[in-house]
Amino acid sequence: MIAVYCKCPHLREQLRPPLSGVEVVWTESWNDFTAVRSGAKAGVYCTPDYTSDDSVRLQKVVGASVGGPSCVVVTPLSLGPLQLLREMDRCWVQVVWAEEVGDHLLVGLQRAGWHKDPLQTLANRILAGAKPRPQVEKALRIACGLDCSTGRSPPPPFTVKELARQVFVAPDTLGRYWRADIPVRCGPKEFLGWAVLLWAVPQRQTKSWYRICLEGRFKRRTLERLARRKLGCTLGATARNPERVTGAFAAWVAERSDARAPPLSTSCTSDSGTSHG
Repeated sequence: MIAVYCKCPHLREQLRPPLSGVEVVWTESWNDFTAVRSGAKAGVYCTPDYTSDDSVRLQKVVGASVGGPSCVVVTPLSLGPLQLLREMDRCWVQVVWAEEVGDHLLVGLQRAGWHKDPLQTLANRILAGAKPRPQVEKALRIACGLDCSTGRSPPPPFTVKELARQVFVAPDTLGRYWRADIPVRCGPKEFLGWAVLLWAVPQRQTKSWYRICLEGRFKRRTLERLARRKLGCTLGATARNPERVTGAFAAWVAERSDARAPPLSTSCTSDSGTSHG
């Protein structure tokens, strides 16, 4: 589901064609938009005259939690918005000019979602806001493949012991530092379980489980156990629907980092025109 904030009738009509095949909740209230966006895959913030007030408003909401969905800003191209939006971090906000909505809105939404590379999205968001200890930052970069220069992330370490060895710190110390510095309520062991699943499952489209496990240096039953524990399904079912892993991971991050969203008011409507109270 996509949450859309748009008070301008002309721009709303421009948005409808590219979003015709997408589940959309339309809002004209900022409170409604922030509430709906908390449960959406992404948000679209549409305004005919983008100003510095819009940047402040977006930064407070979009950057409030590392687990929240990203936002696509839609506004006409001019020098003022161009300068303002250039300063917005791309791990939180994508920009689509109103003149190019028909061709580029869905592309912007793809980039704004978690499914492109959820681990790197999360790591970039954490490092954009937090200042973890050097050992924790390095551990996060390794777990998420953030510094990979080949375009293909290497398998993440499966154990905290191995991750700690790579950052030259004792496992217990890494766990203590991680819980203190990372704004997602978990230890490195739980995080590495997600990292392994998110690395392994997409590769099943082109490789056997044997090859994947060989490269990752873990056993197939490890993946089977992770799939049951984190997704409640078999490894085979997970491989048939890789987006299931991404969606579950995004929900887990949101649960461990987000506050409860405020209730909706009755001015929020879906694309079918029904009210959401």
